[in-house]
Amino acid sequence: MWEPKKSMDGAQNGPSLPGAVAEKKPAQIYACILIIEDSSGQLEHILSVLRNAGHDAHGAEDWAACRAALNRIEPQLVLLDVNLSGMQGGDILAIQLKKNPKLQKASIIFHSASRETDLQLMVRRTGVDGYIVKSNKDSYLLEQIRHFLEAKAVANQSKKQ
Repeated sequence: MWEPKKSMDGAQNGPSLPGAVAEKKPAQIYACILIIEDSSGQLEHILSVLRNAGHDAHGAEDWAACRAALNRIEPQLVLLDVNLSGMQGGDILAIQLKKNPKLQKASIIFHSASRETDLQLMVRRTGVDGYIVKSNKDSYLLEQIRHFLEAKAVANQSKKQ
C-alpha cells in the first residue's frame, strides 16, 4: 500500500491517496537571522525555534554584541526587540542599523509586545521593514519571518532588473 512520505515534523509530503494532487506549499527560505533581544530566556527560545526551522540564527543581548555579530555575519533579517534595557530604545538602534551598509539588503523587523498602533508609528518613523507582535506561538513567528524574507527577496530581485 502506498503511503506518503513524512517529514521530520510528522507532516505529510505529497498526496494522501494515489492519483491525488498534492497541494503546492511555498518553498521554505532559509536565512541568516540576527536576533537582538535583551531577555536571555526569550533570546534562547527564539534562537532555538529558528535553528530548528533550518535558519542560521545568531543572537545579541545589547548594542556591543550586535556590533560584534555584524562583524562576523551578514544577516538577511534582523529581528529587533523594541524595549531594550540599558539603551535609548529599539527605534534608535533601528535607525543605526538602517545606516549600516551590510544591512542594505536585509529586512529589519521590530519584535515587540507593544501595541500595534505604537509599532506602526515606530515603523513609519524609523523606516524599518515592519514588525511582528510577540506571541507564544512559534508557528506565528516562523510564518511572519517567512513572509518578510519572501517580500525582501522579491524586492531585491526587482532592484536587479
